[in-house]
Formats: sequence, C-alpha cells, structure tokens
Amino acid sequence: EINRAGGVNGRKLELVLYDDEGNNTRTVTGVKRLIEQDEVLVILGPTGSGNTLSAIPLVEKARVPLISYALSVKIVDPIKKYVFQYLPNDVHSVEQTVQDMKAHGFTKVAMTYVANAYGESGRDQLRLFAPKAGITIAEELSYGEKDTDLTPIVTRVAGSGAQAVMNWSVSP
Repeated sequence: EINRAGGVNGRKLELVLYDDEGNNTRTVTGVKRLIEQDEVLVILGPTGSGNTLSAIPLVEKARVPLISYALSVKIVDPIKKYVFQYLPNDVHSVEQTVQDMKAHGFTKVAMTYVANAYGESGRDQLRLFAPKAGITIAEELSYGEKDTDLTPIVTRVAGSGAQAVMNWSVSP
C-alpha cells in the first residue's frame, strides 16, 4: 500500500535480508553491505546481543537507525543515537525474575548462562538485583554456545545448595 502511494519520500520500500547465522563477523559484513551497497534507511535486527553489539559502531558512524531484537542492556546503555531495542532488555527480565524468586521464598540460587554477550549480560543483572532482594548466588557457571553435555554444570548446581536455578541462554 505504501509503495502504491509512492513510497516514503518518493522511495519505495524494499525488504533486504541477509542471514548472519549468529556469527558476529557475518553480522559486520552484512551491516556494511546494507549500509554501503544497499543504502538502506533502517536496519531491523540482528536478533543476537553479540551480533547487535558488533553492528553498533557501523550504524552509529553511518547514522543508520538499527532496531535490535536482542535483549542485552548493553545495546542501549549507554544510550546511542541510532540504536533502539524492540523488546524489554534483560534488566527488566532479571529484575522481575528475582522478585518472583523472592516471592517464592528462595534465598539461594544458582546461575547458569551461555558464555556470550547475552548470557554475560543476564549474569551481570543477577549480580545486581539478587543481593538487593536478599538472595545469595550460590554458583555462577557458564557454558559454550555449542556445548551438548552440561553434566558438569548440572552436577555443580546440584551440590551448591541452591533452591532455584536461573539459566540465561537461548542455546544449546
């Protein structure tokens, strides 16, 4: 409908897609291509925190707005002129989760997280909010994005005395 009406400022809308496969290097390559070759007006994505963080210097320099679907608060804190988050960031999510843990009477929790920007950002928020709620972090354990055997992690959590486990990950 917008294109039939002449587009935006005389420019028709076009969807340009690139798959970064969750790889920061591919994100940078794709963002450069979107800015320099495709001359896009706005970028929607990436969906990964690390991918978004790798794109920020490029879009800020080029003054191309980027709307990220990733959750790390590091994407928007400190505030950037051309970078926005579509979803609530991990500050809100972790704060609410901690409040729910407190409401259920949990005072000792274990934290497991994927070793990337997203997982580390969630861990950082738990470190901030748990003590304020009177919750002790019994164990903090990270694992790789491609790890398939988390037995050592589960074993340590089981022996930590934690009453609950918070896992901050979208993989494996």
